[in-house]
Amino acid sequence: MDSLRALQSAQLSWNPGRSDRHSEQQNSDQDQDEYSPTPLGGEELSEEEEQAEGLRHQQEILSEYGLWAGGQNLLEECARRLGHTMARPDLCYGFQALDTERPLASSCANGMVYFSRGLLERLSLPEVCYFGAHEIAHTELRHYATRRRRLSDLQQAIPAQAGSAVRLRVDQAAVLAVRHQEEFEADHQAAVWLDFDLAGRALARLEELCARFSPEMLTVPSHPTFAARIARIQQGQAAPDMVSYCYSLLN
Repeated sequence: MDSLRALQSAQLSWNPGRSDRHSEQQNSDQDQDEYSPTPLGGEELSEEEEQAEGLRHQQEILSEYGLWAGGQNLLEECARRLGHTMARPDLCYGFQALDTERPLASSCANGMVYFSRGLLERLSLPEVCYFGAHEIAHTELRHYATRRRRLSDLQQAIPAQAGSAVRLRVDQAAVLAVRHQEEFEADHQAAVWLDFDLAGRALARLEELCARFSPEMLTVPSHPTFAARIARIQQGQAAPDMVSYCYSLLN
């Protein structure tokens, strides 16, 4: 199933006011962004609003998963190795482990980064560092704060009659294109910070873990396929042009 059909099946939608996590893989039941059928007056969140949303999201994560005491030494070493990536002066980054077998990493807009026990127990330190860098990239690039504005810009760049079936399909594709762009950008930035060969290996390893332990994660519509992500990393390509990518989702 392609991403747009998966979106339509899952009724993925868009709510610019909802707290939303960036996660290397997310449960499809949690990935229900409410979607607006018409272009939005997209504004970026201020740093204060962004951090408030990050705190709310952090509370959501901790209410869903308990913290895992193991892996602290691994996280401390990961944080030490990634210190050069944490450039935002308005944030104080922190790493914690979640007590779940599901292989996931997740970032909050206030600087918190979470790794699951299932990820920490099965990846090497360099691979963990890559996914830490990927999550930090989401925060450094202010993906949550800029998502509403980017969606509005993309919707307005693709003409279609308001209220038409074409407009609906375009806007659904635009939601996916913005989310996929964020993942491509975080993949690439983490590879620039660390190593492109490492990035390809880490993504391939995560795909294996998802297939083994959480196969539903392989078709979460908010993420591009692992094949597409790995191909871009192997070719050293940055994120695609968003308008062109959005049109590709419509084909």
